[in-house]
Parts: sequence; C-alpha cells; structure tokens
Amino acid sequence: MHILVGKACQYHGGVNPTHSLTLRHNGSAELRLRSYGPEPDVVWQSSPELVLENALLMIALHVCELPQLKAQAARFDKLKHHDESDLVGCNESQKLRALHKRCRKLFPTRCKLVITVCDQSAARGQLPILKGYPMEVEVCTPEFQRLWNMWSKADDKMETLGDIYHGVLEVLPPPPTGELDTGDDLGGYVIRKAHHMKRRKALRRPPEKKPKRRKKK
Repeated sequence: MHILVGKACQYHGGVNPTHSLTLRHNGSAELRLRSYGPEPDVVWQSSPELVLENALLMIALHVCELPQLKAQAARFDKLKHHDESDLVGCNESQKLRALHKRCRKLFPTRCKLVITVCDQSAARGQLPILKGYPMEVEVCTPEFQRLWNMWSKADDKMETLGDIYHGVLEVLPPPPTGELDTGDDLGGYVIRKAHHMKRRKALRRPPEKKPKRRKKK
C-alpha cells in the first residue's frame, strides 16, 4: 500500500502531496511515513490486521498534528517515541482503540489521501473502514494485472482484468475495429478481453431444462 497525503488541487483534482506513507509487510508490517521536506522518517511496526487504521492514526498525529489527539496519544506508552513505535500485539489494547475512535472524529476534512492498494496487501480487506472518516480520499486498486511466476524458469505469466467490465458497466463498449487497432493499446485489449469473457460465459451457461410432461393415463 502507498498513500499520498496532502490537499486536493482545486482545478484538476488529484492531490498536491506533502507526505507519503508506504506499507511493507511479510508477517509483521512496517509503516514508513516520509516527508517531502526536511523532517525525518517516522516508522511504526503494526499488526497486519490494523495496518490501515494505524496508518490513518500515524498521518493524523505526524502530518495533521491534531493537539487533542496528540495529548491522548502521549498517555499511550507505545507511542512515546517520536520516530519509531512498535504496535505489534496491541490489537486488543483499549487505549489504541480509543485513539482510532478519536482519530475518526478529529481527522481534517480538507486533508486528501490517494491510497494505492495492491491485490495481496493486508490493507485490501480493510478499505471499508474509510467510510467512517471525513477526509477526501481516492482509492486505487488493480484494474489490470500482469503477473509473472517468480518461482518458474519458464516465461509463465497471468493476466487478469479488474471489476470495471464486470458489473460496473452494464453495456460493454463495442470491440475495437479498424486499421488503427494494432492490439498494442491497453484500452483496446481490455475491451476485447471483456467481450471474449462475455462470450465464454455464454457458451458455458448450461441449457435450460424443460419441465417434464406427465404422461396421461
């Protein structure tokens, strides 16, 4: 997961970032907050189950610097060190849960986050908690994937589509045709692939069984 933190651009959307936060996890999870200025990095160790909520708390404390939230966090021993904190094993901590709850209420509405979440990220299943926060946010998840098998010497790859052509659009765009369609553009590939999958599902659909007529005695 990667989060850009800043304010929304009033003319063209997106975000003017001042900080970025990166999640790395393999068992335990590391949250690293970087400033685009001279401030040093802030690193938190987190349990994978709370990475997104802890990331938002980290942003509220070290970027938004909310006085009421910082005063409450000062009473939590795990967050006394400014540059590095270890929250692993604090999932059931009432003080941490209280900080999360306070963070939802105090998070600035004019702060904007752009959150990019990879498919296998621990944060992927935690995205619904964003509905409880008031800030502006855009969430980016994989729409198209090309994955290579890292354990195979052969050129094994897997390509998958995201959700945009599976329920988001009720009517598929027509398949690309014409001399300009070389097959190299991603948009044309996605549309062709979606039409191919639609036809394949239609072919696999089992035929409707007709009701059996009862024989007259």
